[in-house]
Amino acid sequence: PNPCVEPFGACCADDGTCTEDTEANCGSAGGTFQGDGSTCASVECEIILTPYLDPLPIPAVATPISGAPNDTATYQITMREFEQQAHSELPNPTRVWGYDDGFAPLGTPGPLIVARTGFPVTVNWINDIRDFDTGVLRTDNHYLDVDIQDDGLGNVCIHGAEDVAKTVVHLHGGHVPAAVDGYPEFTSLPGDPADVYTYPNDQQAAPIWFHDHALGITRLNVQMGLAGAYLIRDDVEDALGLPSGAYHVPLILQDRKFNPDGSYLYPSEWQDMWFGDKVMVNGKVWPYLDVDRGKYRFLLLNGSGSRVYTLSLTPPSGLLTFSVLGNEGGLLENPVNGVGELTIGPGERYDVIVDFSSYNGGDEILLEN
Repeated sequence: PNPCVEPFGACCADDGTCTEDTEANCGSAGGTFQGDGSTCASVECEIILTPYLDPLPIPAVATPISGAPNDTATYQITMREFEQQAHSELPNPTRVWGYDDGFAPLGTPGPLIVARTGFPVTVNWINDIRDFDTGVLRTDNHYLDVDIQDDGLGNVCIHGAEDVAKTVVHLHGGHVPAAVDGYPEFTSLPGDPADVYTYPNDQQAAPIWFHDHALGITRLNVQMGLAGAYLIRDDVEDALGLPSGAYHVPLILQDRKFNPDGSYLYPSEWQDMWFGDKVMVNGKVWPYLDVDRGKYRFLLLNGSGSRVYTLSLTPPSGLLTFSVLGNEGGLLENPVNGVGELTIGPGERYDVIVDFSSYNGGDEILLEN
């Protein structure tokens, strides 16, 4: 190397932007040098965000157009494109797709459908995904890049992949007839008539969820935000006197990456597994929840595409554990107390109790992976 010439390399700033400069200049500007000869085209700069800065959003309970939650009801839920602030330090809101019941403020994941064993729920699922900027139906383009590479013979390598905003809803964990199971080929395009699905709820109380299931682009649609929780309740659960109302909180975990402008960063080509470097809970990156002294019931739902979490609680002193009441199938025969770690894979759920009664105001307890 020429000792008279200081080599350049990629320099990553905390906001995820990249420049090419010397190591000394990069360090003096507060950046992270990526190595001599590296280029911005060859590196991926992580965006640095402050954890526990924003409050945890709580998904709203969906409002039916007839009937009532926790009873026989009919909902009209529309899939829309909108913007949502994923973290207060991101410069812009993130473009997302979500489910809109027409009553609650737009937000993803959500809204939360509350059903009851033996009381059917009908949902009119409507695909009205339009380009947020133009208002034009996305009948010929997805928001994210769709991998439609072919094998050289005109056959798309990923079965069913199409550059359109096609959708179909799957009730994950629901005991439902085949006609309303969200078969991946039974998709609807933006502007098509509603898919009318009636769910019998012929199963015990359980935390299940709904998400998109479109052939070839499921990963893209769920990445954009098409997911929400669906709680089935019954008389057995009601008789247990479990924490309810503000003390029953869903925690939907999803990993994501972001571009410097706040939009989602997601690979253009299909990957067998993909992992984000930020964890969102209920649509917010690393939020916090102020809790009262006492017991809380949490629904833990892993809505990530590939990531497996091993969750534990870290209090300022001593040991804090989970009491596990149930999983995706519903309540266990008996609770399992004193659980220090919970490993939860994509699509899995845990129903847990955490008791904060022994802690003082201002104590910080971390839910860690």
